[in-house]
Amino acid sequence: MGRRSVSGFCDDKTVVQLVGLAKQVAFCSLSDNIRDDQYDDRDLDRIRTQDEFVIGYLRHQDGDLTRAAAMMDTSLQWRKKMGLNGEKTCTRMRGASQLLH
Repeated sequence: MGRRSVSGFCDDKTVVQLVGLAKQVAFCSLSDNIRDDQYDDRDLDRIRTQDEFVIGYLRHQDGDLTRAAAMMDTSLQWRKKMGLNGEKTCTRMRGASQLLH
């Protein structure tokens, strides 16, 4: 089984470059909402430090940087509104997964 890639890019160098660009596009498009405190700082740190977090958005949007940034905006605002970065997150997720089984 091969490694899952971002929109067909298997070359590690290409993925690293795409993730770097995605982070730049994301922070440019999120800047107004960052000033308005619409995101949890822990999610912003994830964008800065966890490439896998950014790759998930890129995969979902087939490598489209603009759409990935728009999706980040929507989901990060929703995550803050729902309080998904607090200590209760794991408990909530465990409870939700139990409903599925």
